[in-house]
Amino acid sequence: LRLTHSLCQQEFVPQLCCADCKGEIVAGHVAFCPGPGAARDIRLKKVRRRSSAPISDAGRSRTPYKNLIHLVGDRWTANIIALSFHGLHRFDQFQKELPVSSNILSDRLKFLVEENILYRTAYQNNPIRWDYHLSTRGEALLPWFLTLLQWGDDWCDPEQRGKPMLLIHTLCQRPLLARVVCGACEQQLEAHDVGVWMP
Repeated sequence: LRLTHSLCQQEFVPQLCCADCKGEIVAGHVAFCPGPGAARDIRLKKVRRRSSAPISDAGRSRTPYKNLIHLVGDRWTANIIALSFHGLHRFDQFQKELPVSSNILSDRLKFLVEENILYRTAYQNNPIRWDYHLSTRGEALLPWFLTLLQWGDDWCDPEQRGKPMLLIHTLCQRPLLARVVCGACEQQLEAHDVGVWMP
């Protein structure tokens, strides 16, 4: 997809920036802590696996977003990636936070390693135990997760409990409010100002 911004008439790549300091937001510059609306996921534990065809099997479709949905369209993979941004790295940490059975969690972690979203390193050898960390490819998903988190803060709190997660931009030490801006003119993007075309 190619994007054009009607205000500056330029082709651009969107950037996620801090509303306070205007700096681009990258993984490692965001601190997370529980907010007033934080709660544990208390859904019943799921024990059925999904079928996970490799992304390469999907073919090179020109359908927008197909690859992204393949990676994060399953609630467990999306939650594992989100928890990785929050500093969780081990199987038992993920299992403590999510109502997911061990076989499904193993399946999703394997899938995310195969897709180069996570990489693993051994922290114990007998029996072998793994730490899971976001790869560069995985860290590049941060803008997607932050914008969804902010959308949820605005639209998914009918009981007015407050934000479940508080964010700090560590470069300016201010509460993080992320803004999507044009990479050419740095103005905040509005949907009606963005044109999309396929080469």
